[in-house]
Amino acid sequence: MMHNFWESTKVSHVVLFGDVSEPSAVSTDANSWSAYQSDPGFYIPYFSGFDLHDPACLEVIKANLEKGYFGLGEIAAASTYSPVVSKVAWKANDPLDGYLPQIYDLIAEYKAPILLHIDPPNGAPIAKLEQALSEHPDTIFIFGHMNAYNTPEEIDRLLSKYPNLYADFFAGFSVFNPESGLHPEIFVPVMKKYPDRFMLSTDSGYGLEGGEKKAVVAMYRMLDLLDDPKTAQMIARDNLMNLIQAQTATKTQLKAIGELEKSTGKFYGKNLSKLEAGKILAQAQEG
Repeated sequence: MMHNFWESTKVSHVVLFGDVSEPSAVSTDANSWSAYQSDPGFYIPYFSGFDLHDPACLEVIKANLEKGYFGLGEIAAASTYSPVVSKVAWKANDPLDGYLPQIYDLIAEYKAPILLHIDPPNGAPIAKLEQALSEHPDTIFIFGHMNAYNTPEEIDRLLSKYPNLYADFFAGFSVFNPESGLHPEIFVPVMKKYPDRFMLSTDSGYGLEGGEKKAVVAMYRMLDLLDDPKTAQMIARDNLMNLIQAQTATKTQLKAIGELEKSTGKFYGKNLSKLEAGKILAQAQEG
């Protein structure tokens, strides 16, 4: 089981993404939630099961965030070349397509990040991303696998210009995929320049022989290249967890906790984070 592998490799938290921007994502979102309920101290559920061209998506997103999901992703904000993402049913044409602007405003209220797939990482899709970043400064954007088919210079340009942008770094691509040029060290300077804006991912081991397990090995290789324990910890864990811990408990969670307090006589406190509230409710459901 992957859980055993993650524990054996000292992975302390796993952000769960399901399918990307297609109807089947509704089911995989539910699977992510079930995993989270089984171990709320280990799993962090995101969701992507909504049609961003349908106004009803705003209700779905609000309900999921109220329920306790921590972010949106992976969302197909643009895709031309990906053999998988370019074909998904709920793909956006660009990062301002459909109801994405309204989605950005809604999730900003919850301090919930959105992880976007954008390919190619240049041209018109990036121009639209920059417009979105400028027009929604309170929204937290994570550029998914930002290093894939991209340059450290372009990553530097975007991060320097937009403080609400974070880089999701697919280490497996830069370390092991021949299409990357196999020179992951070229990204070290920009990672050190913005140590609070990078986070590592496995991207489910996409394109790697060895899959997810090889992707985890690549993350450790990347951390070794940083040669700086403090920066390594920030990028490996702290940056993502800071985004998670900044989210406050929702009205829905607090109402459920209020009912729990009535039934148990136990008081859980007033100023709970979403993370704290989620653990309380998951443990109560487990009994």
